[in-house]
Amino acid sequence: MKQTNLSQDTTAIADSLHAMIEREQLTIYSCHEHKDKGYLNPSDPTMITADDRMKLVDWCYSIADHCQHSRKTVSSAMEMVDRFLSTPSNSADTARVAYGAKRDPIKFQLLAITALYVAIKINENIVISSDLFADMCSSHADIVVAEDIEDMERILLSGLSWRCRAPTAYLIGQTIMALILPHAEIPEATWDFVMDEMKYLTELAVRDYYFFSTKRASTVALAAIFNAVETSIKGPLQKVLEGFLLATMDCFDFDHSIQINEARRRFNTSLYHYQEERWINSV
Repeated sequence: MKQTNLSQDTTAIADSLHAMIEREQLTIYSCHEHKDKGYLNPSDPTMITADDRMKLVDWCYSIADHCQHSRKTVSSAMEMVDRFLSTPSNSADTARVAYGAKRDPIKFQLLAITALYVAIKINENIVISSDLFADMCSSHADIVVAEDIEDMERILLSGLSWRCRAPTAYLIGQTIMALILPHAEIPEATWDFVMDEMKYLTELAVRDYYFFSTKRASTVALAAIFNAVETSIKGPLQKVLEGFLLATMDCFDFDHSIQINEARRRFNTSLYHYQEERWINSV
C-alpha cells in the first residue's frame, strides 16, 4: 500500500472508523451473544470442525488467487458464512441450510462457494457468471451447478437480512493506519512493509476460527498492526508508532488491551503452526 493511496483527510477517516466500530458492535454484525461458543461444537462428532473450516478457507484463497481476485474478498465471504451460521435462523429454509452446513462438509463447502460468489459481486470489478463460477469450482472440488449456487445465494442473503458489508479486520486495520499516516514520518518502504505484514496477518486470521468465535474484527486488526509494527520496525520509530496506536485506542470504542494482547499471542501461535504446516507440505 503506497502512502499516496491513503487519504490525508483525517476527519473523514476518523468518521469512517467510528462507523465501522459502531457497526461491528451491532448484534446483526457481531453476534456477540453467541461469541462465547460460536457455531462449532468440538464435543459433537456429527459437526464439522475448525480444521474443516480452515481447509475450506485455504481452498477459497486458491480460487481467489486463480481468478486474480483480492484475498480480502475471501475475508468478506467467510465473514458472511460465519455470521450466517452463528445467528438465529429467520426462516425454515435458513434453519435447514444452517443445520446441514454445520454437519455436512459438502453443504458447508456449497455455502462457502456461494458466499465467495456474492463477495466477488460486491467487491470485485469483474463479475463471474454463476455458470462459469460453478464450472471453475467443480474443477477444484465436488461437482457444483449454477442452480445450486443461485438457490443458496437466495437463502444466504435472506439469512443475513441482505446485510453483506460487515467491516473486516483488514479494512479496519487499513483505516487505522490511514488515520496515523499523516502524523507519522515513516519511510515509504517501511510503511509498505508494515501494511503488507498487517495484511498477511489478517489473512491468516480468517483461517483461524478462534478469531471469529472470540474476537471483534477491530481487535484482530489492532493485534495484527501491533505485531506488524513489532516485526517490521525497531528503535524509536517503533515506539512512536505504538504511541500513535495507543492514542487511537483511547479515542475509539475498541476492546480492552487485554483482549488485544490475547489476539497478539494467538497470532504468534497461528503463525508458528502455519509456517510449520507449510514446511511439512513442502517436504
